[in-house]
Order: sequence, then C-alpha cells, then structure tokens
Amino acid sequence: MTALIVIAAVILFFALVLNIKLRVQIKYIGGILDIKLKYLWFTLYPLKKKKPRKNKKVKKSKVNSAAKEDTAEKEPAESGESSENAENADTEPKADTDTEEAADEKKRKEKLSDKMDKLTDLIEKIKLIWSFSEKRLRRIFTHIYIERLTVDFVVAGTDACKTAVSYGAVSAAVYNGIALISTLFSTKVKSVDIACDFDRKEPIYDAAVNVTARPSVLLSAALGILGGFLLNYKKIMGKSDKRQSTETAAQL
Repeated sequence: MTALIVIAAVILFFALVLNIKLRVQIKYIGGILDIKLKYLWFTLYPLKKKKPRKNKKVKKSKVNSAAKEDTAEKEPAESGESSENAENADTEPKADTDTEEAADEKKRKEKLSDKMDKLTDLIEKIKLIWSFSEKRLRRIFTHIYIERLTVDFVVAGTDACKTAVSYGAVSAAVYNGIALISTLFSTKVKSVDIACDFDRKEPIYDAAVNVTARPSVLLSAALGILGGFLLNYKKIMGKSDKRQSTETAAQL
C-alpha cells in the first residue's frame, strides 16, 4: 500500500511540475537585447556568474627573461631554416592538376536529372515528416502564449519624405506581423505605439514580450514526433539508400 502511495505521489509531483508554465522574457530597449528564461521563481537563463577568486600575483620576471633568451637564440636558426625552405620550395615541381581536372569533370558529368531526383526525394521526405508531425506542431503552436507584447517605435530622420515613407513601411510591417503571429499563437497585445519624429536623427526601436508554454505540452509533442520518425524511419531513409545503391552500382 505504501508503495502505491509513493508512486502516486511521484506521478502527481511530475504532473504538477510539468504543467507549470515556462516563461521567456524578451526585451530590446535602448539597443540592448535582454532574454530571461524563468520557471516559478527561478531564473534558468542567464545564470548568475560567480565572482572570480583573487589569486596572488607571482613574479615571473626571471621566467620571462629566460623565455626571451630562448627565442633570441632560436631566431637565427629559424631564419636559416626558412631560407632553406624557400630555396627548396623554388626547386620543388608544381602541384599536379590532374586531381582538380578530375573533380571538375565529375561535377560536369552530374546531370540535371540527378539534381531533380535529389530535390524530389527531399520534398517527399519533408511531406512524410510533416504528415506525422503536423498535429503535434499545431498543438505546440496553440499552447504557446504571447503576452504583454509592447512595441514603442519612433521613426526619425531629417528628410521628411524618406521619414514618412519609412513610417508607413514600419507601421505596415508591425501590424501585419502582429496579425500573422496572432493566427499562429494566442497573442495579447499590451500596447503598440509607432510615432514619427522629423527633428530627431536616430530612430528608436523598443519592444518587449513574454512567451509562456507548459513543458508537458512541449515534451509530449516532441516524444510524438520522435516516435513517428522512428516508426517511419525505413520509409524516410529507404529511398535515399536505394538511390545511393543504384549510383554505386552504376559507378562499378
């Protein structure tokens, strides 16, 4: 009975731990990117750096002087060796270009049909992988939450015409980007402020967002994709193996 209670407690503990949200805080303010990964009240990234211990400085004047003497003695010998190597290099024959020509011929012999076969094989593999990972990827997307999205842009410039055009382009990019993100993820926008300043020389691009997700969803989706890949491993790798075997047989 006690063993069952312990097993149930362990399962409950892991179920609670895996369902607590991971939170990623991303800030880009003043040209500085700050990324923090938090779980509960712990900061997983970046880790706090330990202060380096102060080591006593050891005098190395004698060692440095000895090293300088050794290098001074080796310099004439090395200069003599370098001159001998230069003379030998002048007398050595030029590298044989047969290997380069052979490589060029192999590249020329590669037909367009072979490239198309490789491309179609790659497309088929991608389709097969997508067939068993689509549902799990969609589940990941629907369980990733984008919260407190803040955008504070100031488009600046002394040229009024260029600044106005840049303002229109930035506004379209930001609002279309938010619309696209909202179709993929659950998105909550805190504020979006895009201004235009004709008296300022340098623009301001400040933004911040929190991204949260449950580890249980990410883990289950990753295991599902891995299981589908293992089940379809022969189908994924079979065609490429057949093509390689036919190419080797043709070369023989």
